[in-house]
Amino acid sequence: MFPILFFLVLFFQNAHAYLVYGDEDYYIYHTPKFSYILTESDFKYLPKLVSESHKMAALYENEFSWMLDEHTSLISTSNRNQIANAFATISPNNMVVFYKGGVEFLDPSAVSSWIDTLSSHEIAHVYQLNVKSRTGQFLKNIFGNSTYVIIPFIPLPLFTSPTALLPTFILEGNAVLNESRLNRGGRLFSAESLVLATELIEGGSGELRFLMNNYVGFPYGKEKYILGGYFQSYLANRYSFKTTNRFFLKHAENNINPFELKSSFAATFFADYENLYQDFLKNFRTKQKDYNPYRGESLVTSRQSVEFNRINDVIYFLSSPDDKSPKKLNQFKIQHNELHSDNSYLNAGKVFQIDGKFYTASVYSDNNRNIFYSLVDKNYNFLPEFENKYVTDVVGTSVAYFDMTQSYDRGVLYRNQERINETESKALLDPQGNIYYFRQEGSSKILFRNREKIFSLKTNFSLLADVIADNEIYFISNTKNGSGLYCYCDKTIRRVLPYDNIIAAKKAGNGFLVSFLSKDQYLVSHIQAQIKDESPTPPHDIFPSTYFHDVEATAHPEAQESRRYLSLRELRFSQYNINYFSSKKHHTLVNSLSWVDPLLYSSVDMAFSISDDLAYNSLKFLYLPYSTKLGLLLKNETDLYWNETLKLTTNTLQVGVSNTVYAQRFASLSIGADFQTEQNRLFNNEIKSLYMIYRYSESYLLNYLPYLSFSFMPSLEESSGKVSQSFSATGSKMLLTDFYLSLGYTKNNAEYFKLEAKPTPSLFFKRGIATPLYYSTFYSSELTQSEVQLTYEIPYSKYYYRFPFSLRRLAPFVSYQMHDSKEVFYGTEIDRLSFTTIGLEAEILVLHTSPMRVKLLSTDVVIEKKKDNFFGLNLETYF
Repeated sequence: MFPILFFLVLFFQNAHAYLVYGDEDYYIYHTPKFSYILTESDFKYLPKLVSESHKMAALYENEFSWMLDEHTSLISTSNRNQIANAFATISPNNMVVFYKGGVEFLDPSAVSSWIDTLSSHEIAHVYQLNVKSRTGQFLKNIFGNSTYVIIPFIPLPLFTSPTALLPTFILEGNAVLNESRLNRGGRLFSAESLVLATELIEGGSGELRFLMNNYVGFPYGKEKYILGGYFQSYLANRYSFKTTNRFFLKHAENNINPFELKSSFAATFFADYENLYQDFLKNFRTKQKDYNPYRGESLVTSRQSVEFNRINDVIYFLSSPDDKSPKKLNQFKIQHNELHSDNSYLNAGKVFQIDGKFYTASVYSDNNRNIFYSLVDKNYNFLPEFENKYVTDVVGTSVAYFDMTQSYDRGVLYRNQERINETESKALLDPQGNIYYFRQEGSSKILFRNREKIFSLKTNFSLLADVIADNEIYFISNTKNGSGLYCYCDKTIRRVLPYDNIIAAKKAGNGFLVSFLSKDQYLVSHIQAQIKDESPTPPHDIFPSTYFHDVEATAHPEAQESRRYLSLRELRFSQYNINYFSSKKHHTLVNSLSWVDPLLYSSVDMAFSISDDLAYNSLKFLYLPYSTKLGLLLKNETDLYWNETLKLTTNTLQVGVSNTVYAQRFASLSIGADFQTEQNRLFNNEIKSLYMIYRYSESYLLNYLPYLSFSFMPSLEESSGKVSQSFSATGSKMLLTDFYLSLGYTKNNAEYFKLEAKPTPSLFFKRGIATPLYYSTFYSSELTQSEVQLTYEIPYSKYYYRFPFSLRRLAPFVSYQMHDSKEVFYGTEIDRLSFTTIGLEAEILVLHTSPMRVKLLSTDVVIEKKKDNFFGLNLETYF
């Protein structure tokens, strides 16, 4: 019943929890537009969350010309989820999630309030994605939040929410625009953003073929936000905000082809999107004609941003030269102008030295039950006294840090145990222990020493770089065309270097150690000062003054009295799908429905068939809030064999339990139990399993396969009254740049084993090594498998913006598999089955956003002495 099995892959939603295991108790409040889900410690933020979300809703209803068609859940995660991120989605239902680590994001992004920023940015996403045409509303009323619907007898899919399939640069760019405009600050006010946009455009990486596609490489998607934001700002300048936001309503009419941009741009702006984008590039280049970047020699290059810290006479920083292998810990010795580098497993972040050991200020995950900021060493151990503290500087016995349990909205800055102020600025200390930080007040950045104001700037972007003394303070702020280094020296502001692409700096003897941003990496150089009288440039002329108006605080209802969040009670209907399958003799209609709660703790998937001869009925339940996961699957399925002369109806029951015992940076350990039974008129097979899974996976942003991985899974199984043992071990390693070796070995002495291309998983684990033949299943017993594969990544890509498919990477491979077993049905002789495969894997980018790996392969299959050759084409999607 292959068509139905394929359909089920598309239908069943295995919920992936986005909260830590065993999180705190949550409560839920309801208003007419939003449901607020938060912990008791965040009740004090509820008035602001309600106020900001309803202000945004009132504005967006007007400008997007749309009212949300279902209740939206706004989840404020607990303090055990300290992540500098957030997200919005309309699937499985309208939902916005605010995490608690935003203080790290505020300073470089030119914003001062995490709640204000997320309210404008993420709620804009909900309106972008939820907007629908009349056809979309009709489909939503019947099918819920299905991305697309295939109606029987109509060969084309109909898309319910076409805007959800827009290129990332349009969705994120528009949200960045709204974020920047409504907060009088945001990423479009950041000098770092201007540098990135300029470098990409001048370097050729700002072309539509790159911007529209999720390509592999630096700056890893950040360009979609920044370049997309500047493009949307250009449209808003030219056509108005309301017109620019109303684009999504026009695009929602593309229910048959959601990838058609020409008609949406023409209906909104009466212009072609390609011409508009070229006009934007021309306009941007004209404004940036005086951009003056550093293009000299470098000591170090890095694919990740660097943070300097001077400890005694050495400046320490981490760099990632290729993003395919471990980072480098760099030590620049100031007296000798010498750089020494070693491999390091320190987390990314600012480097500190405590009692002779190196740490970075970064996020630590305590067995996936608690994610918090601390000081973390190379062995992934954290200092308990710094738990829930984001450390920005350490000088002697003085420590500057944000208390992350209080820093949900604005950062709460401390020096040791003394509460200093609320601010977005990463503070620095001078040798006497005075604390320095910027603080946004209105449209000005004000520099403080302790609680004393020193000077102010008309800007939203100023980052402290170095504090030598109270009369020698270095900071980074806006130049006319980018980001520059300035000094507040002897009560006068001067520009230290003439370059516009400075991201970080530290004084190093008579010169400065500086990080420059280029189109494809960061450059670290040691250069001499070239001081001139010049102050930072206010960036507010990016937007017309008419952009800035206070969003009126509309009257909003008070949140109703809270109730404790129970996932089963909060289950919401998500989607309904209908699929029709037919042959000359049989006609089957399969209906499927899904429910899930907003925290993705529980999910229920149900399917039932209407047929003249076949059947497919199933019920699946997952419960996932804790490290112990529970799953239940009931299934009744009819299959046809031997040219439809034999019909078998199989009843299946699966019960699964999986518990994560250990989970840290690279490694995890889980144990589980699984019971499954299959019964029909030919056989009754029960399999009871106890298993353990250990995984180690070390991977970096540009690896085609993991840099280093290993997994080991032993299990005990009882089948047909007999107890059997099995284990599997797999691993891979990058031997040389872009060259990978993969190994696998499994042994199972069970009497019944399916050997297939994609081993059928139980609820939480699967058995065996896959074969390269996707259309064959072998039944075996007492199976031993071994595999070796060599893969070489060819860094070749070809991106298109009109054609919806692009090539990201190529990888030729050669593999050999050996399978020894005792045949199940035909005696006790040992059967040997081997596969020798040569192939080429292409990583295809589908519809600009979703990667798919396509394998074209040739396989020699040897069963005992009989040899055959097969050609195959395999597809595999991943996200």
